[in-house]
Amino acid sequence: MTKLEDYIGGLVASLTSARVLSDMQTVKVAEQYNNHDLLRHFAVPRMRLDEVELTVPVAMDKVEQPEGEAAAFDNTAFNSKVYQELLTYYGLNSLPNDLSQKVRSEIAALTRKLEDSITGQGTYTLAKYVEELQLVARIIEEEMKERINRIEEEFRVYFERELAAALVTMNDDELAELCVIVESHKLREIAPENLIYIKIKVNEEGMEWDRLEDSDGNVQSRLLPE
Repeated sequence: MTKLEDYIGGLVASLTSARVLSDMQTVKVAEQYNNHDLLRHFAVPRMRLDEVELTVPVAMDKVEQPEGEAAAFDNTAFNSKVYQELLTYYGLNSLPNDLSQKVRSEIAALTRKLEDSITGQGTYTLAKYVEELQLVARIIEEEMKERINRIEEEFRVYFERELAAALVTMNDDELAELCVIVESHKLREIAPENLIYIKIKVNEEGMEWDRLEDSDGNVQSRLLPE
């Protein structure tokens, strides 16, 4: 199980380590240039990671609440979010009353299972929720097929993304943590349309030590941006 924040943080930390290795190699080259009669007059080559862009595939695993007392789960707000997203997905403004009540009832039943899992009483994942939600959506497809304006994006990709975001931001005081699948052998087993691609652009900003000496001869060092 990998938390999204840990995964992205590890990627950025790896880029920092790459810069450290590059600078260490630059120091070795500088020493070699200094000891050479001709090379000492040349500029020492130095590589800088000015901008790095990464596109990494992940798949949603589950949303995990922080340890300790279980955070409150607002199932009413979540049910409303799911219902509205279904309407948005199919390009609808509303449903007939009977159909609306049936769909809302089915959504509430699924959400109760998800709530039990979030509060530590089950193992029902967000991916399973979306899988069963798609069965509920077929009720809408059947009843409203002449009015449905399907968007091109795949159902599970759309709802895993939208509902994961809703779960993570539901409690502002005690945010849930999104877990993702990142291992290549596991990603190969997942259908391409169910993968989510995260684009990360990193710009490098260096830091340098600044040494100041006061009137008493005391030296203070501060780490400042270049």
